[in-house]
Amino acid sequence: MTTPLPEDWRAQLMAMIRGLSPLDGALFTGGPGLGPAQQIGVYREQHVLRHRAALRANLPGLTAFWGEAADAQLDAFVREHPSTSWTLEQLGEPMLVWLEARGAPAEDRALAAVDLAVLKVFHAPAPQPLNPATLAAARLGRSPTARRLRLSLDAHRWRAQALSGETPSPMTACDARVVVYRHEGRVRHVELPAAADALLAALEPGRAVAEAIDAALQSGADPATLSEAIGPWFRLFVERGLIEAR
Repeated sequence: MTTPLPEDWRAQLMAMIRGLSPLDGALFTGGPGLGPAQQIGVYREQHVLRHRAALRANLPGLTAFWGEAADAQLDAFVREHPSTSWTLEQLGEPMLVWLEARGAPAEDRALAAVDLAVLKVFHAPAPQPLNPATLAAARLGRSPTARRLRLSLDAHRWRAQALSGETPSPMTACDARVVVYRHEGRVRHVELPAAADALLAALEPGRAVAEAIDAALQSGADPATLSEAIGPWFRLFVERGLIEAR
């Protein structure tokens, strides 16, 4: 006579797979090659490997920085933040919050911020094109394929060197306004002067260009710098797809 499964068998199974409870073969019958505990062990191993692979793909800068310690860090993260989505692309979204809660080093947090910005930009919807026929009446806004970062360490430089196969020098202190953006199918980044970043930040939905300029000035942007460079900056914004028509 077959023993009925307990009502919470699914919860028990998921807890074992996620490593939250010890392996227990009571829910399995075993087979020719594997015992009951070994069967559930296969599922746990695949769970660990799949989640590690997803996080390594989506957080390459951070995992490169962690080196040999990456697997242990990733496993600890997944135990506290298991996947709640049908896609593992979103698995690493709480990483920055997790690092901050653990008091992680500034280097870890800076690299996580850059990695997560790249991930968001890569999957963002395409911006609305700037159409010359309607540009006069259009309002401009920051493209969904552009994300602003303010970094106190040059993690963007470290990440770019590490992922290109170079041996990067240690991160150094900075006050960098970095925009991560997608252009022609590739994710890139550009460092902006403070006034240009203030102008880009002010290009919010529903705000006219003149209002954005006023907002940039109110944020502390130097009027002389803004007046002299606004043309080249807007050209840069358009060429790199940082703004769209609204």
